[in-house]
Amino acid sequence: MRYIEFFPYPLLAGILGLAAVCLHLWKRGWLYRAGLLLLGLYLMAAINMMFFPIRVPLDWPANLSWSGTLQQLTHNINLIPGNYAGMLAHLRAGELNPRVVLVEIAGNVLFTVPFGLGIRALTRLHGRRLAWLALGTGLVLEGAQLILRLVVGFDLHSVDVNDVLLNALGVGLGYGIYQAAVWAWQWGKAALGRA
Repeated sequence: MRYIEFFPYPLLAGILGLAAVCLHLWKRGWLYRAGLLLLGLYLMAAINMMFFPIRVPLDWPANLSWSGTLQQLTHNINLIPGNYAGMLAHLRAGELNPRVVLVEIAGNVLFTVPFGLGIRALTRLHGRRLAWLALGTGLVLEGAQLILRLVVGFDLHSVDVNDVLLNALGVGLGYGIYQAAVWAWQWGKAALGRA
């Protein structure tokens, strides 16, 4: 098994890309660039945590086959929302600690809360746009895992539509937390102005 690590090349590419975007948006002001920088650093950390190290079999690409691809598409991929059958079966058999289930669910929500915070810090979205961004975030994360699984032929991550929905919830939650803080700040300023 060979391993592709996040350091140095993907990390350096991410830093160079982030620097280029910050330079391109130089006139937006330091606060906007600081928010963009924090969001970019979060994205690099999230990519590192979610995808690296990439495990590549020694016989790659010879390990890839149509039957293996079909097996990848039918095993460890859940496309049914709310289907936690595998996890529940492991819980009943005593093979899985209930805390692990809670950590898995909460982790998927909390993983994308910073993205929602960062998006709201940079721009305002309403209704459908926010919903599509939140759903798209989860789809991109799980879709990238699926593509990696199919291209490499080996991966320890499972692809689950429930993760898409939990990631979308995290984006919406982060966006809502930031918006609530903005409203509280404005209300506090108005209240002090009246006093």
